[in-house]
Amino acid sequence: MPKLLVTATAAALIASAAVAGTLSRTDLASASSGFAQVADHNIAYTVRGGGRPVIVLITGLGDDMNVFEGVAAKLARAATVITYDRPGYGKSPRIDHPAGAKAAAEDLAGVLQQSGIPGPYVIVGHSLGGLIAEQFAALHPDKVSGLVLEDSRPATFGPQCEAAGIKACTPTPQMVRWASAGTQSDVAGLDSTTADVAAIRPASNLRILVISRDLAKSPTPFETAWSLAQTELAHRYPGAVQLIAPTTRHDVHRAAPDWFCASIVTFAEGT
Repeated sequence: MPKLLVTATAAALIASAAVAGTLSRTDLASASSGFAQVADHNIAYTVRGGGRPVIVLITGLGDDMNVFEGVAAKLARAATVITYDRPGYGKSPRIDHPAGAKAAAEDLAGVLQQSGIPGPYVIVGHSLGGLIAEQFAALHPDKVSGLVLEDSRPATFGPQCEAAGIKACTPTPQMVRWASAGTQSDVAGLDSTTADVAAIRPASNLRILVISRDLAKSPTPFETAWSLAQTELAHRYPGAVQLIAPTTRHDVHRAAPDWFCASIVTFAEGT
C-alpha cells in the first residue's frame, strides 16, 4: 500500500522547511551542454550543478528540456541535474521510427553513460516521461536509487478512461499533425510504450514518489479518472509515497516550482 499524503499545504510546508537552507544557496554551478551519440542518432543534453544526488529529468509529450529550465537551476543548488532532448525535440535530430518505452530508456542509458556522471540516479519523469522513467528503472535497476513520477501517465490509463465513456483519453496522430517531430513520434509509439510499461514487473525494493496534481473543485470526468489512476499508479509499487501538489495543473514543475523542488530534494536526499 502506498503512503498517501493528501494535504497539499502540509506537504509543501514539510518539504520546504526540510530543504529551505539548501535551496536558498546562491553558489549555482554553470550549465554545460553536449551531445551523446546513441546508436544512429545524437541526443542533446545539459548538466547543471555538481555532487550527489544526481537527478535526471525526463520531459513529457510535446516538451523539450527547456521546460525544466527553472526547476533544473533550483535543483542544481543541491544536486547534479541532467536534462536532455528526446529525438525530434529541441536540439536532438528526429528519427524515422517510433521510439517506444524500451528504445527511449536505452537512449537515456546512452546519454547517462556518455555524460560521464556515474549513477545511481534519481529519475524524474513528467507525464509521458514517467512511462520512460518506469521502463528505465525496470531495465537498469542497479542505476536507479529512486523514481519520481510527476503526474505521470499510467500505462493502463487509456483503456480505463475509454471504458468509462470519456472522450479524448489518448492523443492521436491527427491531433499532433502540426506538432514537433518528437511529439508525432511519441504519439505514434504510444501503444508500444504503454504495452512495454504495462508488462513491467514492479520492483518491490525501489523508492518511489508519485507527485499528483490536486483535483479541481468541479472536476471533469477526465480529471476524475486521471486522479483515480494516479492513486492506482502509487498502489502499483509497494511502499510508494504519493504527494498531492498544491496545484490542479498537470505541469506541477511550472505551477508550483518551489514545492516541486523541495519535494524532489527531500526525496532524493533520502535515497
